[in-house]
Amino acid sequence: MILALLIALAAEPTVDPPGFTDRLAEASWDRAVSLRRAGRHKEAATAFETLAAERPYSRRAVQALAAAGTLYRWELNDTSRAKQLWVQALAGPSDVPGSDGALNELLALARDESGVDGELSVIRDLAVRRTHASYAPRLWVKAATILLEELKKPGPALDAAKSAVIVAEGTTWWDDAAFLAGRCHLELGQYDEALDHFRRIIATHEITLIGGDENSDLLDDAYFYAAKTLEKAGRMKDAEKAYYEVADERKRSPYVDDALQKAHDLAMARKDPIAAGKYLDLLIRLRPASRYLLR
Repeated sequence: MILALLIALAAEPTVDPPGFTDRLAEASWDRAVSLRRAGRHKEAATAFETLAAERPYSRRAVQALAAAGTLYRWELNDTSRAKQLWVQALAGPSDVPGSDGALNELLALARDESGVDGELSVIRDLAVRRTHASYAPRLWVKAATILLEELKKPGPALDAAKSAVIVAEGTTWWDDAAFLAGRCHLELGQYDEALDHFRRIIATHEITLIGGDENSDLLDDAYFYAAKTLEKAGRMKDAEKAYYEVADERKRSPYVDDALQKAHDLAMARKDPIAAGKYLDLLIRLRPASRYLLR
């Protein structure tokens, strides 16, 4: 039923610009919220729906539809109506309050009703129909994550991750998409491709050091996974160097212990106790309480 409702979703609709206050919509919103707080859930849901119908271009419209859906789902026990309202909310502008809430509720309901495959079907359908929505990158990232981590299907996960990389370009979701694509390539034994994605994330660190912007939340992961990929590819000397770089470049990284222990083990494997000792000394200095030292 959810997929049938999604057929109507298309391009991003118009809405009042940010900063514009629709006083009638705000008054209707306040009335609906008061009813909800008073426990008059059916009246509140109707008030939210009326707001969306009468002020469709208001930035409150999507939020009102999402709120009405939540009331039908959790207070009025009408999941059918809740679905309709959340889908209607997702047919509106995607960069306004309420859009993410409607999306979260719809996906959770799809999983409750049809399991992981049901949620994945809704994600894919939404991602294809709303390619320009602000939540499109998030949808492709979520699809790739489900396929890779829950269904253990790195091939299909890579297809979703590639789509995520494309639609996420220039957004805050890009590094998540690139990291997932790298992980998929790594699982498939495509080491050069995996390295390319991890190194692109690392390269943003080099750029942001100049520009002064914040670094990716996945920068530590990218450094460590680049080293891991080199090791998997049999490039042991390069892997040893890359593991050392984790500690050298990202001293506060949670991967420091594992990286230095890996570098130590690789140095010992090539019979270089001097290099191994250097890594051990650095581990003692940076992580004196490391589990590798305590054992």
